[in-house]
Amino acid sequence: ACLNQEVIPMTDKLRQYMMSIVAGQCNLNGPSGCFLTVCVSESVSDDYPPNAKALINEVKSIGETVLTSFFVAAQAQGELSNDHDGKTLAQYFTGIMHGTAALSRAGKSQQELNKIIETALKVVA
Repeated sequence: ACLNQEVIPMTDKLRQYMMSIVAGQCNLNGPSGCFLTVCVSESVSDDYPPNAKALINEVKSIGETVLTSFFVAAQAQGELSNDHDGKTLAQYFTGIMHGTAALSRAGKSQQELNKIIETALKVVA
């Protein structure tokens, strides 16, 4: 939802999106990190049935696909320089999200993870 708001600048949309993910990763009412991230990133075995592997691959690509579309649209609207590659940016921010999940599980605070997001956002500022 954060990425589809039309009335705020692209970097603010991305900040809200990333911060909402970090907030979920640091939720005090559940386990830290992102269980889905852990499961998907650690499930590369060829022992899975084909249907399970297909579903895992689909889940892996959802966030990246959403972000790629977001960055391509931002370029079309003139909010993001065409010097950037939308897919590469999507992979970069997906990597940041996986990293904050791991750091949250390792005990880093939401405040510390928010600083990482702010640093990552400088890439598109």
